[in-house]
Amino acid sequence: MNNKNYNVAIVISQFNKIVIDGLLSGAKKAFEDNNGEELTVIKVPGAFEIPAATKKVALNLKPDAIVTPGLVKTQEFVFPIVLPASPLSSRI
Repeated sequence: MNNKNYNVAIVISQFNKIVIDGLLSGAKKAFEDNNGEELTVIKVPGAFEIPAATKKVALNLKPDAIVTPGLVKTQEFVFPIVLPASPLSSRI
């Protein structure tokens, strides 16, 4: 990041608390390490609620960025991921 202070919102599920707490901790540290000004964390029950919460955050808070950390679980592995906003999500 450059010298600008950013307002960022994190929309995160509360499901699978052990993994999610680690992702949230890392996201907060990265924000603090990069001149963040205001960080808003919105917790929702599960992944199903993330899109609706993200839309509300975008319309009401108008942050510089919205981060939605999560994970992909298969039968054998769990993969932590962070999904950036896509062109489709801007049309919500």
